[in-house]
Amino acid sequence: MTGHDIRTFDSMAFYIPLALAVLSIFVFLFKVKLSEEVHAKVVEELKDKLAQGELTSGASTSSTGLKEETIYAPTDGELVAMKEVVDRDGQPFPGKGFVIRPTSDKLYAPFDGKINFTFGTRHAFGITSDRGLEMIVHIGVGTVNMRGEGFNAHYNDGQIVKKGQLLFDFDRELIRQRGYEDWVITFFAQPHNIEATADFTPGKLIKHGDKVVTVEFK
Repeated sequence: MTGHDIRTFDSMAFYIPLALAVLSIFVFLFKVKLSEEVHAKVVEELKDKLAQGELTSGASTSSTGLKEETIYAPTDGELVAMKEVVDRDGQPFPGKGFVIRPTSDKLYAPFDGKINFTFGTRHAFGITSDRGLEMIVHIGVGTVNMRGEGFNAHYNDGQIVKKGQLLFDFDRELIRQRGYEDWVITFFAQPHNIEATADFTPGKLIKHGDKVVTVEFK
């Protein structure tokens, strides 16, 4: 190779890619504005879409006829109706399900099933029962802004879990110090598939593993 050929090769293999990499960094820094506030808004929009049945994990199986699933308390505390929960903007929490005002910092599987996903902020995860019921367990109100601090998962996404298996511990004291509610919100990811829900008693004190509600779904 001549000296000119070597310089041409160096330019194509090193200098031009380096220049493009530097340019891409500048474009990202000055054009892409994903602040913590914007990130939290995106995660909250995802939560709302799941609660309203606009998204699905794809883990449920199609079936004719109704199925039944019993949901057990994922933590200790007091049962609260969903209508009592409002977000940081004063809007009602969307979806169907139930809430527990916890007296424990431990969270357990509400039935036998599979973990579908965990939010990057680690304050919520999706789980599908062996019969195909999709649910989201959401720890706290406003806790998306904590960016995972104080939340410790004891599973991997895709893992098969059993009812009563420890899934999370979360720092209730830290949540309250940050000015957020530590309520555990359990709601259906596909509410339009729910045909009937047996009543539960708001205000009732329960322990994890206690039966909360039985639902019929398709």
